[in-house]
Amino acid sequence: MSELLSAAEEVPVSLNRETIRKVISSKVTSATSEELDKLIHVLLTLNATRGHFDAPVPEFVDDVLDAMAQSGRKELVVSADKEKEVRDRLTRLLSFDSLRTASKAMHLRTDHERVFYYARVLTDARPVYGADPSSTPSAFVISHTLKLNFSKDDGFGEFFIALDKDDVEYLKDVLDRAQQKEESLKKTFEMVNIPVVES
Repeated sequence: MSELLSAAEEVPVSLNRETIRKVISSKVTSATSEELDKLIHVLLTLNATRGHFDAPVPEFVDDVLDAMAQSGRKELVVSADKEKEVRDRLTRLLSFDSLRTASKAMHLRTDHERVFYYARVLTDARPVYGADPSSTPSAFVISHTLKLNFSKDDGFGEFFIALDKDDVEYLKDVLDRAQQKEESLKKTFEMVNIPVVES
């Protein structure tokens, strides 16, 4: 626990779980890789949940302990003689600014009606037939279909958009411009010493 608390103090504000894992694993040497993954998951989940409800730490710790007691699982029930120790540890783990900021940033980043999940481009050639459809096609048209998958409150969704060569070039330009604007904003915030939460 002392290793974990020491590591949590050095965790940078980041949305990248691997970045957080590197810092914690360098300090928490007594945990296995599997235990470390579980610790990080619990840390981020508790901080994200508290941030979502904007609950004060003491009140949230009470809620967590109540939920553990009512879970019906013996391993989660905290005995009276251990309650203060567990309460103090939870309070400290939920009081690190970097974890709290990262957790709030995670929530803000995905607080949209739809959040991009992944994309795929399907490319195909469509035949152009002359007067006799039984004869060899006169030509082919190459087209692309952009498949966008997204997550939303009630699950996942997808939609398809037809693209031609010019559309593909236009999309590349739009995405390049988005990256340039992001870099410009980062530099602006660096000048006024405001950190940007990296994903």
